[in-house]
Amino acid sequence: MTDTTPDRLRIPGKDNYGKLRQEFADTLAAADDAEYLKIAEEHIWLSAFATSNPRSDWHWQAAACYDEAKRRGSPGLYERAWKRASGTGD
Repeated sequence: MTDTTPDRLRIPGKDNYGKLRQEFADTLAAADDAEYLKIAEEHIWLSAFATSNPRSDWHWQAAACYDEAKRRGSPGLYERAWKRASGTGD
């Protein structure tokens, strides 16, 4: 679904509201680690909340958060956000 390159995450297509998915990827790329954690935590939680709706934008956005952490070379960053979203982290 996503193309991870060293310079930025690339996500083709549009979301359920017609907005380019790339805009979300660019927001993630521009965020520092603290901002990333807030964004990722929220989107991970919302993805879990929308589990009964497989077409929800929250799912691909949570996946993009994972891909962005990988692109940064910090997969532990996503894990921290996941733990916060699940109530088991700091």
